[in-house]
Amino acid sequence: MEIVEYTADKAMEVIELFQGSVHEAGKEFYSAEQLEAWSPTPPDYNLWVSYLNLIEPSLLMKNEKILGFLGFEENGHVDRLYVHKDHLRQGVATMLYQHAEQFALSEGIEKLFTEASYLAKPFFEKMGFITLKKNGICRDGILLNNFSMGKQLK
Repeated sequence: MEIVEYTADKAMEVIELFQGSVHEAGKEFYSAEQLEAWSPTPPDYNLWVSYLNLIEPSLLMKNEKILGFLGFEENGHVDRLYVHKDHLRQGVATMLYQHAEQFALSEGIEKLFTEASYLAKPFFEKMGFITLKKNGICRDGILLNNFSMGKQLK
């Protein structure tokens, strides 16, 4: 396995990974209606391509297949950590997160923060994040909850 930087030719695979991850892994915590509000079917490919080109996420690859991705912003924001639905709980998220944290430390970033779903919250707690507040987000009239979480590095 290796971590590589995003390239535009990987957009469709990243979008499909996100879609599958939300709809499969998320169904333990969210209703079908909430999952569809979170990740509409079909996805807005143009919006996603613009987003991916902006954040250029790190990709964890194995045999030329994307197992997961993580977007990281220079202000310490861990954005959109997703793992392929067939590779959950296999260390993919941990590898991606540790890569981002190592980068943050090398750049002198002192705090990390994220917005974690019910599914992701235990992972981030395991990585040392604390819950700052519970958020209610309305998408297409559907309420979704997530958690603002943070971690002090230095």
